[in-house]
Amino acid sequence: MISTYNSHLKKSHKDSMMQIQYTSHNTDVTNDLKEFANSKLDRLNTYHDNITSVHITFSENSLSKTVEANIQIPGNILHAKSEGQDHESAVNVLIDKLVRQLKKHKEKTDAHR
Repeated sequence: MISTYNSHLKKSHKDSMMQIQYTSHNTDVTNDLKEFANSKLDRLNTYHDNITSVHITFSENSLSKTVEANIQIPGNILHAKSEGQDHESAVNVLIDKLVRQLKKHKEKTDAHR
């Protein structure tokens, strides 16, 4: 079963909205899980102020729960994947991976200026 949910998160220091799309495979995405992910995604705005869209996929199998994310920024798409005992712990690890990627991307673009 595949389910898709759309959401919008207001960027903290701009008036524009970041489009967030949630997809689930073999699991349900509860409102609590979406709110948890939204609060964690808000952290990404401190590292890059021009994130246009985020696509998060929650999946579950008999051994673990997986969360994947694609983040679209101008000129690039960042991808990360994380597994854990529950979706919340996988989201925490996923956000840490995305923060590292955003920092690295910002360092590269700043070095070229």
